[in-house]
Amino acid sequence: NCLCSDSDLGPGEVWSCNKGEPDECSGNGFCSCGHCVCHPNYSGKRCQCNRRSCLSLSSAGEVCSGNGGCDCSSCRCDPGYHGPWCECPDENICIQPGSDLVCSGKGYCDCGTCKCNDTLGFFGKYCEECSACGEGKCNEYGDCVQCFAFSGGPTSIESCQKNCSGLNNSLLYEDNLETEIAQDAHLCTYTDENDGCLFNFTYRYRHQEGDYVITVQRTKSCIPPPDVTSIVLGVVGAIVMVGLITLLLWKFITTVHDRKEYARFQEEQSRVRFA
Repeated sequence: NCLCSDSDLGPGEVWSCNKGEPDECSGNGFCSCGHCVCHPNYSGKRCQCNRRSCLSLSSAGEVCSGNGGCDCSSCRCDPGYHGPWCECPDENICIQPGSDLVCSGKGYCDCGTCKCNDTLGFFGKYCEECSACGEGKCNEYGDCVQCFAFSGGPTSIESCQKNCSGLNNSLLYEDNLETEIAQDAHLCTYTDENDGCLFNFTYRYRHQEGDYVITVQRTKSCIPPPDVTSIVLGVVGAIVMVGLITLLLWKFITTVHDRKEYARFQEEQSRVRFA
């Protein structure tokens, strides 16, 4: 029974299947008329391509994570992606808007996620925050906030307008900062050297807008000046009280002494009378 005609076979095609050999069609199909018929998920002239090699375990079984195509057992990634299964965005996703440094220069990009140098205290989506850097951005924004919000501080109005121009229009004002703190904003407390009062503000990075929002508490926290009148009255009252206690103590001692002397006098009078 001849199932294949000469027209089905090209020169040497019967050998391309390795028919009857252990590696017939790479072990992933069977030879039919000089051509490999591949099992499911296999392709190629000799069934040498395994589609399952392109299925990502972490992307619900998508071919090349949905970010590329399968090219004979290997993923061919779309622009902007890399990795064995095209699962990793390129490094530009690890660059904070407005910067040109990957992970702010304080870490490295691992498959679209910044891995920060935590031994130096850096953290955040772009390693832009620092827990071991004193007050972090509090010191960076403090003088500008004081200048615009309270018209004071070491920065002159001219310098403030020049160096903090991008900050003035983005300042928000609230009576309290509880809402901002609840949204993981960073709380900063700054001292106004002019009056010794404290003022509070928060800063929070907005990923969609690519900037920081700074919210200032409208009122400062000032320690009330000492009440001089109360202090004077307190001192005078204390002196009077000490004087009264001293007088009463002296009166008590003299009374006891007089009673003893009077008792001794009466005893001597009695002796004289009986003698």
